[in-house]
Formats: sequence, C-alpha cells, structure tokens
Amino acid sequence: MSAAKADGFVISYMKKLLNEDIDFEELAVRYNQQAAMADHDFRKSLEELEKKEADLVAKIARATRAIMDGSPLAHELERQSSIVTRELEETREKIIKLKNNVSVYMSAEILEKKFSEYRQLVVGDYYSQRLLVEEMIGKVIIYEGGYIDVLLKGESESNHTRELYF
Repeated sequence: MSAAKADGFVISYMKKLLNEDIDFEELAVRYNQQAAMADHDFRKSLEELEKKEADLVAKIARATRAIMDGSPLAHELERQSSIVTRELEETREKIIKLKNNVSVYMSAEILEKKFSEYRQLVVGDYYSQRLLVEEMIGKVIIYEGGYIDVLLKGESESNHTRELYF
C-alpha cells in the first residue's frame, strides 16, 4: 500500500470522526474521568518513587556512616554506594518526568472549540493536515490485504474498539 493511499485514508477517517454528532458535555465527562484516573495513578506512582528515593537516601547515609566509622566492609560499601547513587539519580529523574506529565481537565466549551479548530485543519492544506495527524493520531496499523486501523493518541491496541477499513 502506498504512503499516499494510507495518508488519504487517515485524513478521511479523521474527517469522519470530526464530523460526527458529538455530545461535548458527555465527551468532557469521559475525558475528565480518564484524567482523574490518570491523576490517581500519578499520585500512586509518585508516592512509590518518593518512598524509593527516601529508602535510597537512607541506604547511602548508612553506608557513609559505616565507611566513616571504619567498617571492615568499607571497600564493598563504597562500591555499592556508587550503584545506589546511580539508582537514586535515576529515581529522581523519573520523579521529575512524572511531575512534568500532569493531567489536563477540559470543559465542554474547550472541547467544542478544539474540535472546531481540528475541523478547520482537516480541510486545510497538506501541512495543516500533518499538524492534525501529529496532534490526534497515536498509531496507524496497515495489515496485509490493505486493512488499516487508526488508533488515536492515548488509545492502545488493547482498549481500542476494532474498526478496520480499507
């Protein structure tokens, strides 16, 4: 299948999606429910990472004290401390990334405005359409035989309702 044919399909699919009769109040409720679940998962992950960070800081402090007190295991503790220090740095990087990835809540009015902008992009020039594809589409799967499956951003194959097109 050619890239042009796949592109044409994806644009047609987006036009179909954007021109459906959409209940923006219902969409906002579902969208915000997903954001709330993501927030819950975020808080749980953040708590786990912060606990891990505190445990690692305590391990380093205990090893440092033992080294300073002249432990016979000082050499091994120094080696292990560098490993734990790297793990601490990685954990702190994960915490920073997690804190930068926050959920966004939207009202029906904001969603309606966004869809209006999307509708203008989908009928625009090639570059407008590319911008829209980057904003909306998470993955395009082309199967043998020419079937195409389009997954929106945030949608995975496991929670995707199959609608195959060709």
